[in-house]
Amino acid sequence: MLRLDALPSLFAFEDIEHVGDRTALRFRIGPKDRHRDVTYRALQGAAAASAGALLAAGCRPGERIALLLPHEERLVTTFFGALY
Repeated sequence: MLRLDALPSLFAFEDIEHVGDRTALRFRIGPKDRHRDVTYRALQGAAAASAGALLAAGCRPGERIALLLPHEERLVTTFFGALY
């Protein structure tokens, strides 16, 4: 079982070198069986950008935040960004 406090280490530079181009997430798009894959490298970049946006908005490490986003890629990347 993966501990939540270990999640940021998944995005550590040395880990990305090993798994960076592998699929981390698969998002379904549209009503058919179409999907979009997101690599670990892309997820790391999006999560880091979300973390930066949260800091710029005044959120500080250790504070509680609430995420109210649609069920889509932004929810996942912002969630991981909040764990940075």
